Amino acid sequence: MAIITISRQFGTGGITLGEIIAEKLSYKLYDRRILQLIAKETKVSTRWVEYFDQQIGSKFQRVVSSFSEKGKIESISSASNGLINEKIYLNNLHKIIKAIAVKGNAVIVGRGSQYILKDCKKIAHILLIANESDRIKYLTEKYEISYEQASKTVKDEDLRRLNLYRIFNKSDYEKPFNYHLVINMSKVTKQKACDVVCGLARYLT
Repeated sequence: MAIITISRQFGTGGITLGEIIAEKLSYKLYDRRILQLIAKETKVSTRWVEYFDQQIGSKFQRVVSSFSEKGKIESISSASNGLINEKIYLNNLHKIIKAIAVKGNAVIVGRGSQYILKDCKKIAHILLIANESDRIKYLTEKYEISYEQASKTVKDEDLRRLNLYRIFNKSDYEKPFNYHLVINMSKVTKQKACDVVCGLARYLT
């Protein structure tokens, strides 16, 4: 019952690779699903948690957090009176990811899972990297957007991830020693990457 966490630079196809791995191993994939579980646990709308997640680490998020602590924010598109701030978000993120790990047979994409589950046994932490030019190309092809849009998105998302990991008090998220395996997606296909990761997961079970 191994667990696979996939951390990645934005535009390396981490979600797509996670889907391929989960299908091949008959594992459950957790990506946006984690935000849905947080929404359910905190009794706020999934839309609000997703928006909050996008703002993590930003000036706006800190303002939202302070309002939330005063009980001034209600969930978006929800009749619930639930509230969420940075502390509530992180507490539930830890709780839910650890619960997923207990069940096993899961692929977890992002959300700082490599840190939350750093002491977990039978786990494979994967980091995906790629040249910036390849990441931009991947976005232009997958989402049919312009080079300029893709380039801006890569830079914005890299900054957002940096801010997210600051909340974990981590700045070494791209250091290879945090992972069992670092895969350069500029060098291999997703299918080859899947084969390598699945082989590692089977070795750990």
